[in-house]
Amino acid sequence: MPESQKSDSPKGKGGAVELVICTLGVYACYLKYGLLQERISSDLYSLDDGQGSQRFQHVLFMLMLQCLSSMLIGFIVVLLTEQPATGFQDHLRFSFTDRKNASHRRVPALRYFSIGVFYISAMMASNYALKHINYPTQVIVKSCKMVPVMLAGIFWQRKRFSVAEYARVIMVTIGIVAFTFFKSSKAGGASNEWAGMALAGVSLVFDAFVGPSQEEVRNQYQASAQQLMMYSNFWAGIIMVIAQLALGEFFPAVEQFMASSELRWDLLQFAVLSGVGQVFIFLIVARFSALTLVTVTTTRKFFTVLASIIWRRHNPSQGQWLGILLVFAGLGWEAIQKSMRSSRKVAKKE
Repeated sequence: MPESQKSDSPKGKGGAVELVICTLGVYACYLKYGLLQERISSDLYSLDDGQGSQRFQHVLFMLMLQCLSSMLIGFIVVLLTEQPATGFQDHLRFSFTDRKNASHRRVPALRYFSIGVFYISAMMASNYALKHINYPTQVIVKSCKMVPVMLAGIFWQRKRFSVAEYARVIMVTIGIVAFTFFKSSKAGGASNEWAGMALAGVSLVFDAFVGPSQEEVRNQYQASAQQLMMYSNFWAGIIMVIAQLALGEFFPAVEQFMASSELRWDLLQFAVLSGVGQVFIFLIVARFSALTLVTVTTTRKFFTVLASIIWRRHNPSQGQWLGILLVFAGLGWEAIQKSMRSSRKVAKKE
């Protein structure tokens, strides 16, 4: 969710040491987070009573823990730092309508709720995708945000794009196709793989709504990134609790959670790392720039794919390695061009 946040200040004010610490924080949190996500989704966990092992099937419970952890961490950051007047101190009474004449415009609860819906829908689709595809495939598919953005711009907004932008999209598209088709096929697994890729695509669509919704709230109400983190995860967590109770999954999930200490440790790590990683991301945005964040998150995704391949012993073919390189070359090219464009704008202002 936070990768699309805009900076509160147009110019970064952080130092080199601070950038290194924040970058390492993002890498450490999300590399481990990705490995845990794949492990929890696919591995068997031994039961404490010695009566065999079970695979954890309760994705909603896992996401609930992640949301509650991120909400609590966001709440602590909000308490310890200076925040806009749209925050929790003026938000004890939820407002479901815009109050245009109020001295401090409080963010309507429905705005945070809608962000929470988009965010948790993307997370649900992403995690259910891991039931059918491995983590590198999920990351590769979700890294192609520029493709639907360009298609929407062409067909709905009638936008024109440069030759370089078309070239990057073609690189990423070819990379995804290569990664998908240059792999050893498993009997009976093709339909499941396509289902997993479709779910990863659905996650990508919901992700596309998160960023603009966050940006609109920040621009209209001057809400901080930490407030967005806290309230969005609050609503997402509530949605997960209600969904589990409605589907009858909550108590079976709690029972399995309590039955395996190994599972408990992995789930708690998964939840805490997500929240701490978001804090590092917000620090990069606030102390440096959104462009710096794009570079950090792009390289983080690449190293996450490598870590998953090495740790989980995936065996990509030569064609898949080519696909990986094409995808991240396209993403890196986009980050570099954005950085150069931003530098030219700053130079013109000065």
